[in-house]
Amino acid sequence: MTREVRALAAGALLTGVADALRSGASAEDAWRRVGVIVRDGVPTASSLSAATGDLSVASAVLAAARLAHELGASAAPVLDAVLDSAEQDADAALRRDTALAGPAASAQVLTWLPLLGLLLGLALGADPVAVLLDPDGGWVLLLGGLGSAVLGRGWSRRLVRIARAAGSPPDGIARSPDGGWSGLTARASVPGRVRALGARTGARGVVGGRGGVTGPPRTSEVEVTLVLDLVAAAVASGASVPRTLAAVGAAAGGERGAVLAEIGAELGWGASWAESWAGRDPVLDPVGRALRASWEDGASPVAGARAAARALRRAQQAQALAAAERLGVRLLLPLALCHLPAFVLLGIAPVLVSFVGSGTAS
Repeated sequence: MTREVRALAAGALLTGVADALRSGASAEDAWRRVGVIVRDGVPTASSLSAATGDLSVASAVLAAARLAHELGASAAPVLDAVLDSAEQDADAALRRDTALAGPAASAQVLTWLPLLGLLLGLALGADPVAVLLDPDGGWVLLLGGLGSAVLGRGWSRRLVRIARAAGSPPDGIARSPDGGWSGLTARASVPGRVRALGARTGARGVVGGRGGVTGPPRTSEVEVTLVLDLVAAAVASGASVPRTLAAVGAAAGGERGAVLAEIGAELGWGASWAESWAGRDPVLDPVGRALRASWEDGASPVAGARAAARALRRAQQAQALAAAERLGVRLLLPLALCHLPAFVLLGIAPVLVSFVGSGTAS
């Protein structure tokens, strides 16, 4: 199943759930209709991944469902935001793959140049294989050609991987089957600054919705674009800025979620905006910029958060397309330094030696 087909299937599933929720169905009934198991008001990761067929969409939906559960709000608007995000991400991925298709195919063809040279020599009546296996000197051509071919193949494939990774989330973390992101371990469930503030104020948890955001940490990270979408949905549901940060942090989990929950707690306990955001991960700066006007001036941050998410996606897409354009130029290096020498050593030189030897023998 291609990525586009998976995105369409996931979109149909989310649309059905959102429509059922708007018609008055409970969250458990709405998810059950599409074959997703719900526990404690939130779909399970395994059944959601199986139903959507797309781990990235499953990760986003899990965060959206957790957010709706934390706020006690309908999940339909949040799912709509996730669906829109998934469609944009799928479109960006399609554009990136299309742009990379040509250079990636060129890199694949380059690896077959030595073999094509050998086949061409055989077709011309030469015996390049015997020359390469000749212990009196053919092994030099063989080892040199194979070494250049292997080096060129590895170099080309690495350039392609780098180009494919361009425009992806800053961490470069891969999504894991549990619906989250693998590769990062969250800090303690209540970070140090929150513990210190809690000790001074006597608070037992942080600002949040149902159950707050305390509890065992989740080893997961979500994209900042999704965080911005969740922030917009939470504020649109009527949540305050501290509660929005706490609820989104609980829904997102991981280190970023812990940081957002920590900021929400500090703001709820009276800290200034500058103090709460000082020294934070710069990856989260777009979230801070989107919410600052709401905190300081009372302006609605919904439009700003959505605009910031769109801007980040456009920037990621631009990076991916630029990387695809650079790939075609960068492949010239392994071509000139590895693939062409391998082609000469394995495909041209043995053929010439074979013809010269045949002429001398005759």
